[in-house]
Amino acid sequence: MSTPIYLEYGGGFLYTRFNNVMDAGYDVKFFSLYFPVNVSYRFVESDVSGSFFTGPYLKYNMSGSAAGMDMLELGGAYKVQVGWQAGVDVCYADWYLSFSYFGDFSNLLEMSRTGYDVSNKVSGILIGFGFLF
Repeated sequence: MSTPIYLEYGGGFLYTRFNNVMDAGYDVKFFSLYFPVNVSYRFVESDVSGSFFTGPYLKYNMSGSAAGMDMLELGGAYKVQVGWQAGVDVCYADWYLSFSYFGDFSNLLEMSRTGYDVSNKVSGILIGFGFLF
């Protein structure tokens, strides 16, 4: 019998939005590529299978804007971020459901350029669902 531990990797797209940043009255929006690498423990019980997973990820911010200005061109945002995620996924028959939490290690915006000294590490919950074919 083999050990049910696997190395998984993938990619995806993330859209991040901060509303009314630091009470300045404007939104900050980012569109990013997301590359996770996970170690997972898989389980199978008759018709149900799933896994618990955790691992690092790399985000590449492709575009970012605030108050009509491009944050990446102005140097006010970081292009590459690294973080950690953990979650669980479940498959039943041909349906798939996943929940995970992620958090960045570094700030998204360079705060020294804004005059504010606050943390703006991005964290969130990802929910995925689909049909396996």
